[in-house]
Amino acid sequence: MKDRNRNILILFMIIAVCLISVPSAMAYFTTYARVKGTKPIKLKEVVRFKEEDISGNKHVVMTADADSDPIYVRVRAYASEEIMDLLTYKYTEGQWTESDGWYEYYTVLNAGESAVMDIEIDKTDIENEQFNVVVVYEYIPAISDGNGGYVKDWDAGWTGGGN
Repeated sequence: MKDRNRNILILFMIIAVCLISVPSAMAYFTTYARVKGTKPIKLKEVVRFKEEDISGNKHVVMTADADSDPIYVRVRAYASEEIMDLLTYKYTEGQWTESDGWYEYYTVLNAGESAVMDIEIDKTDIENEQFNVVVVYEYIPAISDGNGGYVKDWDAGWTGGGN
């Protein structure tokens, strides 16, 4: 009987040690911190995209905010193959260049400057009166080249959106 009491005592001691150590082990896995309040963030580069529908054509304006760092912008339209063949990009000569379907503005947009383009649709040969043309706008920050000019950092990735 003495051995039985000793075994029960040892079993209770083991259970007590386990019960004492479990909460600290559980705290390790469930600890988190909760913080109240907010911290506003602001991007250095900000551009406003404005797209107007004028008689079925698109008038696109991209404007860098007054406190924006210099940026490069580009535009591309997407539609069905039938409609894509009927799109014409209209802009002031020398201000835009076409590359892989994207139209890139020729220079950086500094604070407060705008880039303007019209996308016209020749509707004379369209059979279906309802169609969608999606215009996508993107921009990247202009990186200083150290000599007063700017470089497009294509690895930085484009940012933006469209309708």
